[in-house]
Amino acid sequence: MTDVQGSREGPRPARLVVGSGILAACCAVLLLLVAPLGWFTAGPAGVLAALTAAGVCLTAGIAAMALSASRPTPELALAGTLMGMFIRMGTPLAVMIAIYLQG
Repeated sequence: MTDVQGSREGPRPARLVVGSGILAACCAVLLLLVAPLGWFTAGPAGVLAALTAAGVCLTAGIAAMALSASRPTPELALAGTLMGMFIRMGTPLAVMIAIYLQG
């Protein structure tokens, strides 16, 4: 049986919090794997770059999940998915270009 918002797994805000927690845990694990590589190749600047990348990707991922959670009807599912993909890919790309252009 579905709830008022059309979800079988529970209310959307709770799913968003759980999904954000899982995404944060995955980003933390990947950061722990990549940070030593950054340290050995570029020192503290490499670790800072890994932290920045993890933060940008985590923020973009949570924003994309929040956007898709705000599109609960099947008619808007494709639009939510496409906008989520744009946010997940566009935000890190825009930050990368901005950092590159600053020198």
